[in-house]
Amino acid sequence: MIRNFAHIAHSVIGLVTGIVVFIVCITGCLYVFKKEISELSKPAKLDVMKGDKKLALSTLVENYTQQSNASITRIYDYKDPQKPLRFRSRKNGDIYHGSLDPYTGKIITEYKYSSSFWGIVVGLHRHLLLPKPIGKKIIGYSVVLFVISLITGFIRWLPPKLSLLRNADLRKFKFSLKGNPKTFRLHSNLGAYLVLPLLISCLSGLIWSFPNYQQSILYLANLGTKTESKTITIDSTQFNYKSLDGIQDTIQSLNPEKIKLNIYLFPTNSTSALRILSCQDDDQFSYSNNFYAHPNTGDLLMVQYDWQKNRGEKLRSSMYDIHTGSILGLWGKTLLFVISLLAATLPITGYLLYKKRRS
Repeated sequence: MIRNFAHIAHSVIGLVTGIVVFIVCITGCLYVFKKEISELSKPAKLDVMKGDKKLALSTLVENYTQQSNASITRIYDYKDPQKPLRFRSRKNGDIYHGSLDPYTGKIITEYKYSSSFWGIVVGLHRHLLLPKPIGKKIIGYSVVLFVISLITGFIRWLPPKLSLLRNADLRKFKFSLKGNPKTFRLHSNLGAYLVLPLLISCLSGLIWSFPNYQQSILYLANLGTKTESKTITIDSTQFNYKSLDGIQDTIQSLNPEKIKLNIYLFPTNSTSALRILSCQDDDQFSYSNNFYAHPNTGDLLMVQYDWQKNRGEKLRSSMYDIHTGSILGLWGKTLLFVISLLAATLPITGYLLYKKRRS
């Protein structure tokens, strides 16, 4: 009875969510290697002459405002002397990405993110290029249903394999395309053997669709202790770009060598602090330090090193790395690419099976 129910649920869910799951898997494949693909295009590296010195962050921001009518909201400052300084800005309600030459202050690139290749890939992956409130819910609930589909499919697949274990016939307990039809073998075996990594990928990705789900996961990670977001409130003040220079020098002296990137998150209002996220790279956030500084004076207000985080905070920092496979470096990203690519075939082979049974 349980297997029959699992079969019905698995088939119905597959038909309802197949197209969405296919889009999510294919775009996920592409996005895994966003950093590597982007670095193959110019300007990935700068020609730096010996003795060149980077301009102060405040000078770079001032130079940018003279060249563009957008306002910077985030700066990616790399330790690598040959990497350009990346920025995120906002203009007329749209988000722009670009890069600056940190030695001359000239804009190298600037483009509307939602119209770029990676903007479209991320838009499809997170909200199907629909209005975000609607698209994120469609993606979120489709992934939830896909999780149920993976579990019900595994329930259908497992009993015959358990009988092989009981009979010690391990020779048949392997991936095989032998038998008739081959489409069924491909669908059932791929789904069964990929069920664990796909569940990890799905469950880690749901935090971008359901904030309450994220809080629940962190609550469980902390064994019942609520994880509070670190917020620093200050008296109303103006953001002085000169404050970036002082805090930059302070952070460089406090960070270990493994930190390769400092991300400056500009204040969102007159009472919020300047936040700096220090991490290993722009696709690895599992080991990261948080600094909070006064937006007018640059005085350091609070420091949270990675070793000071509780289990929930560490898990929150690692979610992106887990979801993209970057937590295991290039090998992890390659593995996730293959898994996502194979997962994209599941809706196709599932539909072919459904069509064959109907005929």
